[in-house]
Amino acid sequence: ADLNTYLTDKYTETTFKNRWSTWLDGVTDYVGIYDGASGSGPILFTASDDFSMSAWINTSSTSVLNNQIISFRGTALIWFFTFMTGANRRFKMYLRDNTGSDYTEILSYNNSNGWIADDAWTHVVFTRNGTTKDMNLYMDGVSAQVTTTDVGTSGDFTAYDKLTIGNDDFGGGRYNFDGMIDDVAIWDEQLDANTVASIFNSGVPNNLTLGASYTAGGGTDKSGGLQGYWRMGEDSVYNGGTADVYTIPDDSTNSNPATLKVGYDFNMKMDTP
Repeated sequence: ADLNTYLTDKYTETTFKNRWSTWLDGVTDYVGIYDGASGSGPILFTASDDFSMSAWINTSSTSVLNNQIISFRGTALIWFFTFMTGANRRFKMYLRDNTGSDYTEILSYNNSNGWIADDAWTHVVFTRNGTTKDMNLYMDGVSAQVTTTDVGTSGDFTAYDKLTIGNDDFGGGRYNFDGMIDDVAIWDEQLDANTVASIFNSGVPNNLTLGASYTAGGGTDKSGGLQGYWRMGEDSVYNGGTADVYTIPDDSTNSNPATLKVGYDFNMKMDTP
């Protein structure tokens, strides 16, 4: 029935629908967005910039280590990932500026309010205020953070040469995500709590290119600040083979397409929030 609906609606639908996500095997699969000269990537932030990141994730219960969601890799680092602590999974944001030593990090709560349930869809958001340096983590539309460790990020975050979803592309790749990822978004603005709750939308992804998706729950329209928006399945193009398997479009106005690396045709799943 789902396939029939998909084929019937393919050329006639006008409403936003979310049918596909990208499954990553936790071993070799990842999604590449940029691999080039340091400081020339498609999304550039300084230490004084506001920015936010969002994704829907479904971690596998077989994964016991780090699951990288978004990684900017270079002298400067931006890492957004989940990790195991004891028998529980949390998520964390780590920033290191271009000095190579100054960093800031923030963790989700070390209690049941901040634990991520494996084999279930969770919406995770990171926000940063470039003026105050305040950082916030949200899980399913609700704050899920502890105190921030900050040793003084004062440079910028432009000194990266790899931008990936689903792994940290270091030494051939590590921290590969084990599970499914959907609707990854990056903004050059800080999302406030009401805006985060609006895009969570009671657990139903909505169209982040539209202002109404931000304001429905009392938030502020941040669609103009969208720097990257990868639906992780919708309108992706199958390239065949086992390398550069799919091209995943960027639905933001920046149009920086991503590529599924080292995967197969079945990496696209009809399993979504």
